[in-house]
Amino acid sequence: IQPGDLWLEFVHPDDMGKVKKISEETMKNYSDSAYFHRIIRKDGTVRSVHVVSKFEFDKNGMPVSIYGVIHDVTDLKLADEKLKQSEANLKMIINLIPQHIFAKDYEGRFVFANKSFALMCGMQPEEIVTHTMREAMPYNNNTDKYLEQDKKIIATGEQHVEPAVVFYDLNGKERVFHTIKVPYTLPGKNEKVVLGIAQDITEQRRIEIERANILADMMLRNNVMEQFSYII
Repeated sequence: IQPGDLWLEFVHPDDMGKVKKISEETMKNYSDSAYFHRIIRKDGTVRSVHVVSKFEFDKNGMPVSIYGVIHDVTDLKLADEKLKQSEANLKMIINLIPQHIFAKDYEGRFVFANKSFALMCGMQPEEIVTHTMREAMPYNNNTDKYLEQDKKIIATGEQHVEPAVVFYDLNGKERVFHTIKVPYTLPGKNEKVVLGIAQDITEQRRIEIERANILADMMLRNNVMEQFSYII
């Protein structure tokens, strides 16, 4: 068998080294191969192709011919690149927003967390995945309550809204979150999980409490003044 070099004229220069290496190993070991690379057509157009080659042997086990099929997969590659870029953009946005986003399975194990949530637990997003709530969240939080709540959401398929959830961070500081949890099915896995979005309302709650205290104080002062006026 003598390999033809004519087709190498069309291989993209940046892929030439990979293609030659695969071709040489294939001819040396008489092994089948399948790989992607780019070509440049005579009109200068760059296309992506998938190459599959297979040997045919005689009765003595000696190679007598090699067959190859080349598929133009340019459109598929472009669609895949767009999808990857879209996923990268979405991940960047999710990690930039201040809201805390997370997803947990039926056993309370994290399958996803954005940067805001992970940092609150002292981890990076890629670190918190596969950890359970008990392992990832500060010890003084009621993880058993959260797990029971999550299991109910998955079982019933109904969303749950918590207007004010108290959470203790790594420093033991109390923080309050408005949390929405919804049932969610992981794409491609058909696994039901809980998807949660939590908004930190600690400062808002503090202002509301201060306002309520001021109003209560004003009402008390008014009552005292009214009683004083009756005495006079």
